[in-house]
Amino acid sequence: MTYVFYGVLTIGAIITIISSVATFIISLFGKDKKKSVKAPISGFIIGLLIIFLLYFAGNYSKWNLDTDTKEHLLSIDSINSIQQEIIIEGLDIIEISVGNDSIEDYKDFLYYDYYAKIFEQKLSDNETFVLIMPRSSNASFDQIPRITEYENTVIIITGNKSLRISFWEKENSSETLNIILDKLSEMQVINESKT
Repeated sequence: MTYVFYGVLTIGAIITIISSVATFIISLFGKDKKKSVKAPISGFIIGLLIIFLLYFAGNYSKWNLDTDTKEHLLSIDSINSIQQEIIIEGLDIIEISVGNDSIEDYKDFLYYDYYAKIFEQKLSDNETFVLIMPRSSNASFDQIPRITEYENTVIIITGNKSLRISFWEKENSSETLNIILDKLSEMQVINESKT
């Protein structure tokens, strides 16, 4: 049913765009060009807006982390663990992995959709580099609304180790990331000894 709904919207938008372009071309040969051009231009804009809302709007967004959380990320000065599964009560699937990535691997990170780069954030000081990746949606045509959750990912690189934290959540806030960082600190996966 959802495919039918989104399919009808997509086909309707495409027909509106094509008919608007055709009407615009025909109206250029008419006597009263100003009046006859307004309707096709309006139809074209409406069709493009529907396509944009269906296929592009909301797929990526900026992760709204407060200043304290950003400072918390930069305060990590060492990563002490190998890849492991970490379970935090009350939270859904969380992926946490430790690797040996370098800052160069993420300085100019390429996303599947190139425009996603405008939503990323980079933090750094003398010892730590942090890449806060754009929130990536689970947009799908088999659900209404089309987007129900976003994947939040942050990569911390310090010394010769990297830590990648990734989880799905609807809310756009710092709360869950702070819980994860506190848990990792408690488990001594990370050390925060900077002042």
